[in-house]
Amino acid sequence: MKSGLFVLTLLLAALPFASLFAQIGVTLDFQKREFLRYEPVIAKVTLRNDSGQTIVFGSGEDFRGDLKFEILDRSKRILPLIDPGVRMVDGIVMRPGESQDVFVYLNRFYDLSSPNRYDIKCVVSHTSQAKSYESNPKYLEVSPGVTEWKRTVGVPGFMLEADKPSQDRLRSFTVLSLQNNGRKNLYVAVEDDHFVYSVRSICTIMGNENFSAEIDNLSRLHLLIPIMPKEFKYIVIAMSGDVDRESIYNSTNTIPVLARDPQSGRVYVVGGEEAQKDDDLKI
Repeated sequence: MKSGLFVLTLLLAALPFASLFAQIGVTLDFQKREFLRYEPVIAKVTLRNDSGQTIVFGSGEDFRGDLKFEILDRSKRILPLIDPGVRMVDGIVMRPGESQDVFVYLNRFYDLSSPNRYDIKCVVSHTSQAKSYESNPKYLEVSPGVTEWKRTVGVPGFMLEADKPSQDRLRSFTVLSLQNNGRKNLYVAVEDDHFVYSVRSICTIMGNENFSAEIDNLSRLHLLIPIMPKEFKYIVIAMSGDVDRESIYNSTNTIPVLARDPQSGRVYVVGGEEAQKDDDLKI
């Protein structure tokens, strides 16, 4: 009995010292380094439990863990959290030796709307640990992009809210380009004077191929974009920024082009051949 009590006493005494050597590994990564202004910036944070004990990120004080980012712009100014009290990680249980990926939409927590270079590290802390742990450093560039095409159109009456007479009745579609790793990426932004509704990556094109753009009777944007020799991407984008239609057209004995009926305002593709789903090019 005495020997058992002695061993238990030693184990309890060793716990504070064990926590000093416990570790949470943390790795930070981004899908790319060049982002368009207002484009969603998703951080991939990989957590690894090297502590030898189960770690729980929960709401209770005994399980409280925090995941924050240290973001510096080109002038070495630190970006503050939009909401200092926010928690970015919760409900995660990691057994010893286990790893888990956490995806964080950084734009929701930090203002990354200004074109700039941002140096970023992730910092993880937990009540079971004696110190916090930093990830590897990463950087990204936020750019305004190059405006390739822009059109301002009226908002259809059925989209207006009857109880908001002062709402914006005009919205702009802007096609922008951004170079990334030697390739030209096309984006579509939908905005009015007060709000950006969507910034959507459309596709990557090679060279400086020209695209076609038209607005239909529902104020939707139609794009026909050459993406490969004899292959065109056709996409229809609503004023909300949602994609209403997306398909691939192939050149046959005719080349696909956009056409607009001047009476009905309907926009459609003439020529070429729409690819079957199994043959669609993965963008």
